[in-house]
Amino acid sequence: MIAVAFLLALVPPPQDRVTEITLGTRLAAITEPFSDAMGMAELSDGRVIVSDRVERVYSLADFRTGQRRTIGRNGTGPREYQIPFGPIRWRGDTLLGYDPNNRRLLRIDPDASIGDAFPFPDGRATGLTGWAPPRGVDPDGRIYWDTPIIEMQPVVKRSMMARLVRWLPGSESAEVALEFADHGEFEHAFRYRPMPQTDAWVVAADGRIGILSAAEYRLHWYKDGALVETGPPVPFTPTRVTSAERDAFRAKKALEPAAGASMQGGAPASSPTAMGARVRAAWPDSIFPAVMPPFEASGALLAPSGDVWVRRTGPASAASAHVDVLDPHGKLRATLRLPPRARLFALGARSVYLLAVDSDGFQTLERYEYPALLR
Repeated sequence: MIAVAFLLALVPPPQDRVTEITLGTRLAAITEPFSDAMGMAELSDGRVIVSDRVERVYSLADFRTGQRRTIGRNGTGPREYQIPFGPIRWRGDTLLGYDPNNRRLLRIDPDASIGDAFPFPDGRATGLTGWAPPRGVDPDGRIYWDTPIIEMQPVVKRSMMARLVRWLPGSESAEVALEFADHGEFEHAFRYRPMPQTDAWVVAADGRIGILSAAEYRLHWYKDGALVETGPPVPFTPTRVTSAERDAFRAKKALEPAAGASMQGGAPASSPTAMGARVRAAWPDSIFPAVMPPFEASGALLAPSGDVWVRRTGPASAASAHVDVLDPHGKLRATLRLPPRARLFALGARSVYLLAVDSDGFQTLERYEYPALLR
């Protein structure tokens, strides 16, 4: 009865429900699909740089022609990379690509050429040794990423808090900007956490940090480590996790490279049966939560307008994914329904980018205009 009351309390009353909107007609798409696109950033001329984990390349994609081509090459030498992630827009028209195996960030210039690298600083001086693709930049050029806190005593355990770390490329040390919730109490006993109740974050153009609470579904803004604004609770209807949601989660995991789904000659490296058995063993029913968190992990994206776009979770039976759009103060402006089999990938200066995923997991990068209500 308590669980039912909790669910009902979160259902917004009719007068508070926000009108659902959609994107308009697709403007353009890249004809050659991606295998596992991990990140994207725009160049000033409208072309984009995309990283692909399976193909292990940075691609320059041009929506005017629909074509893409590889930039740079794999290796350990200058202007080379191994497994690329990102990129992120840094200063002006310069991008930074994340090259973890070579322990550095690569500068990508406005002409899409790869320039010099910024090596990671020695973490022994500050104790910060966790690195991840940067997902935010402040006015001082410091880049931001998050990393879990691993407690070593009395046993090795992932802390319930995570760190938001920042670093000025070229400097000698990184620092912790904030801590946020890594997972909920009910998840703490498990090594792996499907559908984690993890806070999301964004960095605003003025340097404020927005933490989107997964436990509350509420936006909190911080400046210089101090809380400066708290938005209203965002109404949502929690999704109960049933066998359908668990199976849908496992099906997505089976397509990921870590599950053995890398492509060889256009076909999966492992059979669907073998991959399915492996994924089911790694993600048993017992570790799934009773209800989904309100949004996906790393599910917040900042639009140029200052709105925060949030990738929502939803039932496996839903034909389309949804995105909540919060205004700069955290109030729900609109809910965007995406086309079927598509997910929000990136937000640009004038365009919204989706990945349309086919039954084999291949991804088509699509470009749309911002809806009129959100411009």
